[in-house]
Amino acid sequence: MKSLPVLLLVALGVVSCATSPQASHYKEVADANTFAYFFDGQAEVKVFSNLDDAKDFVGGGRVKLETSINKHSVQGLAARLAGDPYTSSQPVVVVHYLSASSDSGRVDLLGPHNGLQNKLREAVSVASVFLVFYGDRQVSISDFYLDSRYHYNSNSQYRKFDFKGNVYTTDYPIGWGAEQAFQYLNKDIE
Repeated sequence: MKSLPVLLLVALGVVSCATSPQASHYKEVADANTFAYFFDGQAEVKVFSNLDDAKDFVGGGRVKLETSINKHSVQGLAARLAGDPYTSSQPVVVVHYLSASSDSGRVDLLGPHNGLQNKLREAVSVASVFLVFYGDRQVSISDFYLDSRYHYNSNSQYRKFDFKGNVYTTDYPIGWGAEQAFQYLNKDIE
């Protein structure tokens, strides 16, 4: 079994339990949409009129990515982001970033979007992060995928994100996943 000395960055486990109603719902969202609907490029911004639609997009996107790139999910976390609130004409802004590595280094994910899925399939590791901005709160939800020939040996985390001239630093509450991140955005938890 091969080992990568330093893998891209850590991420969050995709869907906790395949039999949960929420996981089934996200699978339905993923199945109802194309890969390009969720991932049209290396980085993109989508806006939503409500938090539930953004949550469906993120949940469905996470399922679609895991089921489309032939890699297993390894470790990951969700974080609160500290920084100036980002405002938009729409209530919810979702930013998505993808990165990938091969044995020879970083994979270039720029170019025609129709080749993106194949590039991710051929990579050794893939990192995916969603930043979600809602009102005065923002979170990151990240995932990390690895080819089955390799094992995970890094515990690094994203420390900050730059978006539209703002810097957001991360705070990783213990036990947080995507569900807790959206509960925080909705002010159900602190």
